[in-house]
Amino acid sequence: MSEPVTSQPSRPTRVVLLAAPISALLLLAGCGGSADPAPAPRPTPTPTEPATPTPTPTATQAAARLSPFEDRAEVQVLRRWAAAAAVDITNGDAALPRSSAFVTKGSRQELADVVGGDVGKTYPGPIPFTPVGVQARGKQTRVFACLQVAGWGLDKKGRPAERREVDGVRFELTRSHGRWLVDHLYSSDSTRCKGVTVTGVKS
Repeated sequence: MSEPVTSQPSRPTRVVLLAAPISALLLLAGCGGSADPAPAPRPTPTPTEPATPTPTPTATQAAARLSPFEDRAEVQVLRRWAAAAAVDITNGDAALPRSSAFVTKGSRQELADVVGGDVGKTYPGPIPFTPVGVQARGKQTRVFACLQVAGWGLDKKGRPAERREVDGVRFELTRSHGRWLVDHLYSSDSTRCKGVTVTGVKS
C-alpha cells in the first residue's frame, strides 16, 4: 500500500496537558500553525468468522484487531507506549519511567505532561486509541488517531473517574538508531472521530 506524503507544517498546534484529566487540558499552544493535513482514508478490513470458539484474547492479541494499521511498526510502538503509560499511571509514577522508553529524550517531559494528570488512578489496560490514518516520509511518520482522553482511569471505588471522551489527535514519530520513538502528540481538528470505534482492551 502506498503511503501518502505531506510536507511538515510550520509551528503545529501542540497538545499541552498539565496535572488534570486529559480531556480538560487539550489546550492549544502556539499560534500561526497550519491546519492538519487530512488523514489518509481508512481501508475497510474484511471481517472473518472463526470456525471454532477461541480462548479469551490477551491485550496484545485484541489490539491486533483494533485497526487496519496494527501491523505497522509505528503503531506497534504507540501500543507499547500506551500500555507502559497505563502501568506508570496506575503505579503512581509521575516520571512515567516505563513509557519514556518509547519516547524521544527531548519529548519525555512533554509526553509525561500529557498523561501526568491521571497518575494515581487505576488504568485497567493500555490507553485506548484507534489509528485512522498514517502518513510517512523517510524517518518521520504521523499517525492520526482517535484517543480516549477521559473516562478510562478508575477511582478508588473502581468507577470511571470522568465521563468518557474521545478526541482526534496526531502522533508524530521519528526513527532513531533503527527504532521508532514517539516524538510529539498534537490535537488534530481534521481527525474526525464520529463513528470511529475506540475500544479499551483490559489487561
